[in-house]
Amino acid sequence: MKNIEIQVLLATYNGERYLGEFLTSLERQQNVSINLLVSDDGSTDQTLGILKDFEQHFQSLEILAGPRNGPAENFFFLLSKSSGEFIALADQDDIWERNHLDSSVRRITSYHSVPALTFCATKEFDASNSARRIWPHPGYSLVVPALLVENPARGCTMMLNREGRNLIVGAP
Repeated sequence: MKNIEIQVLLATYNGERYLGEFLTSLERQQNVSINLLVSDDGSTDQTLGILKDFEQHFQSLEILAGPRNGPAENFFFLLSKSSGEFIALADQDDIWERNHLDSSVRRITSYHSVPALTFCATKEFDASNSARRIWPHPGYSLVVPALLVENPARGCTMMLNREGRNLIVGAP
């Protein structure tokens, strides 16, 4: 079976402390081919060098000069430049489980020609690598009324299809 292509959008800014660990976890993803699109917001540390060290580990890696207006603008910029059928958002300090992208794409593939987004839970860690909490917490209600009041999805866990991307990019 051919690996499914995923376009991963990574917004960076002075991320040398965590970036290598994230890229290693991205490289170890199972059953997917990764096209990494990076927007760097003007890093002055070794971020760009670390990215270049990983260039051969992905199907493709493209680095763009970001808008230099903070993380939200950086991600919207990336979305405007994205073209994948399946698009995942990533933070430079993430560490992904090996099946993160495979599980996400399996949840979203049944939605053809309609905007779709999926996400998963995160584990947050403190400076001593002790798990602080899981979000959304176990038992969180994923029904529409609850989703309208509180957003359980962290951006770094989101995957959307092309139609979802088009909806976002087309919004004012």
